Amino acid sequence: SVVIKLAVPVKPKEFVLEHLTKSISIVGHINSAPNNFTVYALKDKNDKEGIVLGRYFYDAENGPSLQRFKPQLVNVPVVEFLEVRITSNWGNPNYTCLYRFRVHGDLQSIQPSAPPAA
Repeated sequence: SVVIKLAVPVKPKEFVLEHLTKSISIVGHINSAPNNFTVYALKDKNDKEGIVLGRYFYDAENGPSLQRFKPQLVNVPVVEFLEVRITSNWGNPNYTCLYRFRVHGDLQSIQPSAPPAA
């Protein structure tokens, strides 16, 4: 798994997972690509449970290298921390590669602090 701190809090609208294609792999396969994964919204970087935003399948065999996923939760919270937990890959027994994971969402207004009293 990997915990990601976003630059600013957002209400996630889409996740993008990207892995290289088999055709450009120097080893001729992409068995280290994620297969099943879950995305969690975390309260902070130490949150061990989180809220499941969705469970997904990355199709490394028949899909494009860049795949898009929508949150499956009806009321998506505003988040600053996300966790991506890979639950399976395409056969590599030693490791899983996560090349690129992006979060697209609606920026939440950040309220400026009040000016000091004169």
